[in-house]
Amino acid sequence: TRQLSEEIHENVVVSVLRNGERCSIARASVSRSIVVNSGILVRPDLYETATGRVLLAFSDEDTLRGVIQGKGLPGDRWAGIETESQLRETLHKVREAGVAYETSEDEEVHALAVPVFYPDGKIAAAIGSYVPTGRFTEKMKKRILGSVVAAAGRMSYSLALLAGNQKRPESPALV
Repeated sequence: TRQLSEEIHENVVVSVLRNGERCSIARASVSRSIVVNSGILVRPDLYETATGRVLLAFSDEDTLRGVIQGKGLPGDRWAGIETESQLRETLHKVREAGVAYETSEDEEVHALAVPVFYPDGKIAAAIGSYVPTGRFTEKMKKRILGSVVAAAGRMSYSLALLAGNQKRPESPALV
Protein backbone atom coordinates (compact mmCIF):
# COMPACT_ATOMS: atom_id res chain seq x y z
CA THR A 1 0.00 0.00 0.00
CA ARG A 2 2.81 2.40 0.83
CA GLN A 3 4.48 1.89 -2.56
CA LEU A 4 1.22 2.50 -4.42
CA SER A 5 0.37 5.53 -2.30
CA GLU A 6 3.79 7.05 -3.04
CA GLU A 7 3.41 6.28 -6.74
CA ILE A 8 0.01 7.94 -7.15
CA HIS A 9 0.41 10.51 -4.35
CA GLU A 10 -3.00 9.60 -2.90
CA ASN A 11 -4.39 7.58 0.00
CA VAL A 12 -4.69 3.81 -0.47
CA VAL A 13 -6.65 1.15 1.41
CA VAL A 14 -6.75 -2.66 1.27
CA SER A 15 -9.87 -4.35 2.60
CA VAL A 16 -11.11 -7.91 3.04
CA LEU A 17 -14.51 -9.42 3.70
CA ARG A 18 -14.88 -11.30 6.98
CA ASN A 19 -18.23 -12.68 8.15
CA GLY A 20 -20.10 -10.29 5.89
CA GLU A 21 -18.18 -7.24 7.12
CA ARG A 22 -15.65 -5.12 5.25
CA CYS A 23 -12.41 -4.85 7.23
CA SER A 24 -9.53 -2.58 6.26
CA ILE A 25 -6.27 -4.47 6.75
CA ALA A 26 -3.83 -1.87 5.39
CA ARG A 27 -3.84 1.87 4.79
CA ALA A 28 -1.30 4.33 3.47
CA SER A 29 -1.71 8.07 3.56
CA VAL A 30 0.10 10.82 1.72
CA SER A 31 1.36 14.15 2.91
CA ARG A 32 -0.11 16.82 0.65
CA SER A 33 -1.65 20.22 1.18
CA ILE A 34 -5.12 18.85 0.44
CA VAL A 35 -5.85 15.26 1.42
CA VAL A 36 -8.87 13.21 2.33
CA ASN A 37 -9.23 12.78 6.08
CA SER A 38 -9.37 8.99 6.23
CA GLY A 39 -11.10 9.15 9.63
CA ILE A 40 -14.14 10.70 8.00
CA LEU A 41 -14.36 7.81 5.54
CA VAL A 42 -14.30 5.02 8.09
CA ARG A 43 -17.50 3.28 7.09
CA PRO A 44 -17.63 -0.43 7.72
CA ASP A 45 -20.76 -0.88 5.59
CA LEU A 46 -19.55 -2.57 2.45
CA TYR A 47 -22.37 -1.07 0.37
CA GLU A 48 -20.99 2.43 0.99
CA THR A 49 -17.38 1.93 -0.12
CA ALA A 50 -15.66 1.13 -3.40
CA THR A 51 -13.64 -1.66 -1.77
CA GLY A 52 -16.78 -3.12 -0.20
CA ARG A 53 -18.58 -3.09 -3.52
CA VAL A 54 -15.70 -4.90 -5.20
CA LEU A 55 -15.53 -7.48 -2.42
CA LEU A 56 -19.25 -8.17 -2.75
CA ALA A 57 -19.23 -8.19 -6.56
CA PHE A 58 -16.55 -10.91 -6.70
CA SER A 59 -17.85 -12.94 -3.74
CA ASP A 60 -19.45 -16.35 -4.09
CA GLU A 61 -23.19 -16.89 -3.94
CA ASP A 62 -23.23 -18.01 -0.29
CA THR A 63 -21.40 -14.85 0.79
CA LEU A 64 -23.75 -12.64 -1.22
CA ARG A 65 -26.81 -14.32 0.29
CA GLY A 66 -25.37 -13.96 3.79
CA VAL A 67 -24.75 -10.24 3.27
CA ILE A 68 -28.26 -9.67 1.93
CA GLN A 69 -29.73 -11.63 4.83
CA GLY A 70 -27.61 -9.82 7.41
CA LYS A 71 -27.58 -6.28 6.02
CA GLY A 72 -30.62 -6.18 3.80
CA LEU A 73 -30.52 -4.44 0.44
CA PRO A 74 -28.46 -1.25 0.04
CA GLY A 75 -31.25 1.24 -0.61
CA ASP A 76 -29.89 4.75 -0.04
CA ARG A 77 -26.48 3.35 0.89
CA TRP A 78 -25.86 2.52 -2.80
CA ALA A 79 -27.72 4.19 -5.65
CA GLY A 80 -31.18 3.46 -4.25
CA ILE A 81 -30.90 -0.29 -4.93
CA GLU A 82 -34.13 -1.69 -3.50
CA THR A 83 -34.42 -5.14 -5.08
CA GLU A 84 -32.19 -8.18 -5.18
CA SER A 85 -32.31 -8.18 -8.98
CA GLN A 86 -31.08 -4.55 -9.05
CA LEU A 87 -28.26 -5.47 -6.69
CA ARG A 88 -27.25 -8.50 -8.76
CA GLU A 89 -27.32 -6.44 -11.96
CA THR A 90 -25.16 -3.74 -10.39
CA LEU A 91 -22.70 -6.31 -9.01
CA HIS A 92 -22.52 -7.90 -12.47
CA LYS A 93 -21.58 -4.50 -13.93
CA VAL A 94 -18.83 -4.12 -11.34
CA ARG A 95 -17.48 -7.59 -12.23
CA GLU A 96 -17.56 -6.78 -15.94
CA ALA A 97 -15.78 -3.45 -15.43
CA GLY A 98 -13.34 -4.93 -12.91
CA VAL A 99 -13.62 -1.74 -10.86
CA ALA A 100 -16.04 -0.03 -8.50
CA TYR A 101 -16.39 3.71 -8.07
CA GLU A 102 -17.93 5.63 -5.21
CA THR A 103 -18.51 9.32 -4.55
CA SER A 104 -19.03 10.67 -1.04
CA GLU A 105 -22.42 12.10 -0.11
CA ASP A 106 -21.00 15.63 -0.15
CA GLU A 107 -19.30 14.89 -3.49
CA GLU A 108 -15.93 16.01 -2.12
CA VAL A 109 -14.29 12.59 -2.36
CA HIS A 110 -14.07 10.03 -5.17
CA ALA A 111 -12.92 6.47 -4.65
CA LEU A 112 -12.15 3.51 -6.85
CA ALA A 113 -11.23 -0.08 -6.06
CA VAL A 114 -10.28 -3.29 -7.86
CA PRO A 115 -10.03 -6.93 -6.77
CA VAL A 116 -7.01 -8.91 -5.64
CA PHE A 117 -7.31 -12.64 -6.35
CA TYR A 118 -6.12 -15.88 -4.82
CA PRO A 119 -4.49 -18.32 -7.26
CA ASP A 120 -7.80 -20.21 -7.59
CA GLY A 121 -9.51 -17.06 -8.88
CA LYS A 122 -11.46 -16.31 -5.69
CA ILE A 123 -11.33 -12.81 -4.32
CA ALA A 124 -8.74 -12.26 -1.61
CA ALA A 125 -9.05 -8.51 -1.05
CA ALA A 126 -9.89 -5.20 -2.67
CA ILE A 127 -7.38 -2.40 -3.10
CA GLY A 128 -8.48 1.14 -3.71
CA SER A 129 -7.70 4.82 -3.51
CA TYR A 130 -9.72 7.84 -2.47
CA VAL A 131 -9.06 11.28 -3.86
CA PRO A 132 -10.34 14.84 -3.33
CA THR A 133 -12.78 15.78 -6.09
CA GLY A 134 -10.60 18.64 -7.29
CA ARG A 135 -7.86 16.21 -8.33
CA PHE A 136 -10.10 13.48 -9.72
CA THR A 137 -9.92 14.56 -13.37
CA GLU A 138 -10.38 12.00 -16.17
CA LYS A 139 -6.62 11.98 -16.73
CA MET A 140 -5.93 11.43 -13.03
CA LYS A 141 -8.64 8.77 -12.76
CA LYS A 142 -7.04 6.80 -15.60
CA ARG A 143 -3.58 7.13 -14.08
CA ILE A 144 -4.75 6.06 -10.62
CA LEU A 145 -6.81 3.19 -12.02
CA GLY A 146 -3.84 1.91 -14.03
CA SER A 147 -1.59 2.02 -10.98
CA VAL A 148 -4.18 0.39 -8.70
CA VAL A 149 -4.82 -2.39 -11.24
CA ALA A 150 -1.07 -2.99 -11.54
CA ALA A 151 -0.73 -3.14 -7.74
CA ALA A 152 -3.64 -5.60 -7.53
CA GLY A 153 -1.91 -7.75 -10.15
CA ARG A 154 1.33 -7.74 -8.14
CA MET A 155 -0.57 -8.66 -4.98
CA SER A 156 -2.38 -11.49 -6.77
CA TYR A 157 0.95 -12.74 -8.15
CA SER A 158 2.49 -12.61 -4.66
CA LEU A 159 -0.37 -14.73 -3.34
CA ALA A 160 0.22 -17.20 -6.18
CA LEU A 161 3.92 -17.39 -5.33
CA LEU A 162 3.09 -18.01 -1.67
CA ALA A 163 0.89 -20.88 -2.80
CA GLY A 164 3.75 -22.32 -4.84
CA ASN A 165 2.34 -21.28 -8.21
CA GLN A 166 4.96 -19.64 -10.44
CA LYS A 167 2.42 -18.63 -13.06
CA ARG A 168 0.66 -15.28 -12.91
CA PRO A 169 -3.03 -15.83 -12.09
CA GLU A 170 -5.58 -15.10 -14.76
CA SER A 171 -7.99 -12.58 -13.35
CA PRO A 172 -10.97 -11.12 -15.18
CA ALA A 173 -10.39 -7.61 -13.87
CA LEU A 174 -6.74 -7.32 -14.72
CA VAL A 175 -6.75 -6.59 -18.43
